[in-house]
Amino acid sequence: KLLVGTYNLELLTLPRMKFDEVVIRPKRHTTIEIAQPGNLNIKYPGQGYGAIYLLKDGKQEWVAPLDCSEATDQLVLQPGKYLIVYRSTRARAAAYTVTKTFRITSGLSTDINLLHP
Repeated sequence: KLLVGTYNLELLTLPRMKFDEVVIRPKRHTTIEIAQPGNLNIKYPGQGYGAIYLLKDGKQEWVAPLDCSEATDQLVLQPGKYLIVYRSTRARAAAYTVTKTFRITSGLSTDINLLHP
């Protein structure tokens, strides 16, 4: 429950969702609808560094760092088009950086294998 007024909301989804100027009126329900997320399953070839970016309106928006401490990882993401960037700790040049684009669809799982092509 919130006091009557206008709020800027930020939902802790991946990526974060922001809703500006949401009006809360007395004795009424205010509904914010968001799409069902999808799952991303990542398989790493080894320890490394990287991040996931949302591709939107021709721009890249940082979403989350990669946790490459285990052989696999799973993230829950909102639907959209994404870019994953990864480089092994053993790589000595940027040429060994792996980048892949992928799409997350509501309710579905997407698998990414980051073995260098």
